Amino acid sequence: AHDMAMYYGRPVVLGDQLINITVSELGRGAKETLLDLLAPASGGWQRLAANISAARQEAFPAGPEYLGLGSFFEPRLLLAAPISFLKYPASYFVKSPLAVLAVLSLLSLADSATAAVTGGATATDSLQELTLADWLESGIGAVLEIVVFARVFLKELLADRNEILAQNILRQCRLYQGQTATQQEGNWFSLQSLSWLSNLGASPFSNPAVASSTTDVPYAPGSVIPKSGSAAGDNNGEKVVVAVLGLAHCNGIAKLLKEQQVA
Repeated sequence: AHDMAMYYGRPVVLGDQLINITVSELGRGAKETLLDLLAPASGGWQRLAANISAARQEAFPAGPEYLGLGSFFEPRLLLAAPISFLKYPASYFVKSPLAVLAVLSLLSLADSATAAVTGGATATDSLQELTLADWLESGIGAVLEIVVFARVFLKELLADRNEILAQNILRQCRLYQGQTATQQEGNWFSLQSLSWLSNLGASPFSNPAVASSTTDVPYAPGSVIPKSGSAAGDNNGEKVVVAVLGLAHCNGIAKLLKEQQVA
């Protein structure tokens, strides 16, 4: 989508937050989750359950107006899935190579320690030697892992970023509608949001080298930039903003925009 927009001379806007900010938020969310798990007497478990439930409702709304489970099995999406599975781990490694190497080292050490404890026994032998206490310990550990993952995935990775993406999409719509878009506070920006991939005719956009220095819109490197005050659209004045999103974000962002929960 990025390359196609560049080819046809349409502005490309980066609508997500920086990945290092996302990583920081993930760490903070995991810490809050662990603290809640360790404080059941002070309402930590209830607080954790409420956070997960609220984030799930915001990130995955249900209804006929939203994408269903069948959308996840769309053939073209499945064909492109391997690219996403490689892209996201690679992006974390590029941004924080030391942190990724540290995590991989810890996993390798844990695997080595497990192998040393089992003394080279096969998986079948190990299962036969497990006691009821071992099964309970493994089950509790698995539940805790699922809870922590669900909390940071639903809130920090989806619900919180959905709000940022929805705000930036709405902001682009207002920009091309001729309204004054208020400057967003906080941190934006990754490679998610794409605007203007319609009407492949003449473009009323300026060269990026002469773009206004007062703009606060995060355009992609090399993107054309609209002239200040120019009407963007085709000869009939129609305006279109195209947002390129991950499938997991679509329903949550649609909900925020339809219900006008962002400004």
